[in-house]
Amino acid sequence: MSKLLASPEIFFSLLLVGVVCGLISISSWVRGLQLLVVAIVFGGIVGARIGFTAMPIIFRDALIVLPLYLAFAGSPAVREAIAKIPTDLALLIAAFLAWIVICLFNPASGSGLQILIGLKVWLYYIPFFLIGIALATRPKALFGTFRVLMLCGLVACAAGLLQAALILLIGYQSAISLFFGPAAASVTQQFATFYVGGNIYRIPGTFSFGAQYVAFLFLFIAVAVVEVNADPDPRFQRIGRVAFYVGMLAGLFSGTKGAFLMFPLFALAFSLFGLIRARLLIAAPLAVGVAIWAINAAGLDPFGLASYGAEQAQSYGRGFIVQQVSDAVHHGLFGEGIGSSTGAARFAVLDPSVGHRFGFESFFAKTAAELGTIGLVIMAGVLLAIAIHMALLTIRYYGHYSNRIIAPLAIYVVYVLVTCLKGYPLDTDPGNIFFWLTLGIVVEVGRVSVSQGVPKPGGMPSPAATDL
Repeated sequence: MSKLLASPEIFFSLLLVGVVCGLISISSWVRGLQLLVVAIVFGGIVGARIGFTAMPIIFRDALIVLPLYLAFAGSPAVREAIAKIPTDLALLIAAFLAWIVICLFNPASGSGLQILIGLKVWLYYIPFFLIGIALATRPKALFGTFRVLMLCGLVACAAGLLQAALILLIGYQSAISLFFGPAAASVTQQFATFYVGGNIYRIPGTFSFGAQYVAFLFLFIAVAVVEVNADPDPRFQRIGRVAFYVGMLAGLFSGTKGAFLMFPLFALAFSLFGLIRARLLIAAPLAVGVAIWAINAAGLDPFGLASYGAEQAQSYGRGFIVQQVSDAVHHGLFGEGIGSSTGAARFAVLDPSVGHRFGFESFFAKTAAELGTIGLVIMAGVLLAIAIHMALLTIRYYGHYSNRIIAPLAIYVVYVLVTCLKGYPLDTDPGNIFFWLTLGIVVEVGRVSVSQGVPKPGGMPSPAATDL
């Protein structure tokens, strides 16, 4: 922060941009949402370049998200969205919120600031569930948001691919430093490198660290599939086709050890719902050829990496995940208090001996440690109900127009739920925002289809069939 204040020209420029962003967001929650997408995709690299990596989150939450919430709360859309929440999800989310209130009185809790930070991580982005529902009732705004995300994502992918190429030409540190300056070490976990099937480097793209970039790529690919199959504008269908292949290639070079397993599985899931057609005339062979050439040029062993990713997944399933949850439930019915195992709350810990940051990587283990066994059961119920809704909607509308929107986003939501076993995507930007937003979109598109008894969501024009 001191570096930012020491540069008045940067500080006042950001303040001016912040005022403009706040005015845009409070005037229209739809425009605010699209502005938020831009801030998420490019905020990380901007914060790194000005020497204040926490700035993007503070800027975004205070000057875009909060005004967006105020605009949404003051519109009829909020009441309409609340009325459309499925009953089981409404009851489970209400139970979770009630348990959070009870946990505020946990005598094991730390400082008030630690609790506030923990509450922010748990609750601040849940309203995007309602915003997603409202967005899905406005086809023009929905596809407008998809288009903004896709175009911004293409820039992020281009940056990530360029970083991967420059690493081979000028070295890891030099390549990332060109983009992130002095913050290059922090955004790459001190230039972490893995030697499995070739040299694997952490690629941050335009984000503040690699995990954010990878999490975004899965959503970016899902949105590209929606655009190809459902956008009423043929121009964006074509851009979506390019975005899909660019996103897949960026994913393979993202520095994720399981990329050669996870991204092909993601594409396979789309294929099972007929969203990637078998008759690929030009784009697919060209894309595959480029991918093979790039992989060989980088000295990677895709089969070795895929095998390693499969072995790693089996290892996590056999012991790591179960062991973590088993260890976490030992913290009792009420846990150690809100924020006690939240990374961002470490600065507010008054007594380091309270067991802050237990080292749990599993979201379920972290839930049990902070909110206790009861909190774990409630949260598991919420996520299980979400998974069931996603599965039922994709199966019910298999082959129907609705699934051109439902299936890609539902696959993304289920992917996030699965990764909760190993990591904590619901606590990490931008996955937490996009999870609740896409969940709301899927729920509402499915609800409209059910209520109208037709395969096509009301008001959404049906484009001609296209191939990826």
